[in-house]
Amino acid sequence: MSETKDKPFTIHSSLSDLVSQYDGFILDQFGVMHNGSCGLPGAPECVEKLAAQNKKFIILSNTSSSSKATIAKLPKLGFDPINFEGAVTSGEEA
Repeated sequence: MSETKDKPFTIHSSLSDLVSQYDGFILDQFGVMHNGSCGLPGAPECVEKLAAQNKKFIILSNTSSSSKATIAKLPKLGFDPINFEGAVTSGEEA
């Protein structure tokens, strides 16, 4: 563990280090889940595995698309929309 400004900071080498500590995850979509054309290597499988452990997911994005459109694109990117509680996009929040 390294320290930053007197607060402990831990670098984790894997998401698996954190899974048991949380009931759900907020995921950015571009560059984390997919590249715009397909899911990034391991990302769809990771979501499936965690969803099987009853973990919840919300997508957070600065896309101008609506939440509904964001969720609708998931199958083409390799993700099952049923694994996501929803999406929050800047297109809807602006």
